[in-house]
Amino acid sequence: MPRYEKLDSWNACHALVLAVLRETDGIEREPLTVERLRYLALRAAGKIAFGSGTGSRTMLRRSAELSAGWLTELAYDLDLAEVMGVISRESCERLNALCGRAQFYVMKLVLPPELPPDAGPLPPGEEPGH
Repeated sequence: MPRYEKLDSWNACHALVLAVLRETDGIEREPLTVERLRYLALRAAGKIAFGSGTGSRTMLRRSAELSAGWLTELAYDLDLAEVMGVISRESCERLNALCGRAQFYVMKLVLPPELPPDAGPLPPGEEPGH
């Protein structure tokens, strides 16, 4: 099992964490919103590191599933923070782009190798790789 630092998913999540920390540094208005943005970004990266550290492919996959959930929640909270005026539209767009990149790499750990992350839902009754 590769160390978390070698995983594209962790590197994308880590870049997101650093960007969220930079973009929210010094924001005193709506501290709860800022704390949530930071927490969700950190949890997404932390889950990948945790899963990698277990040495279990099953645990890494499960951790990636949880990380994907944290990232989806973060995407919503970023949009909410922008609507509330906590972060600028430009910051929201930058962070959402990084969040989408992180989601892409995290989903590569979740989905079977024969099903690329951008394939969309399978038609009813169709199996992956057929």
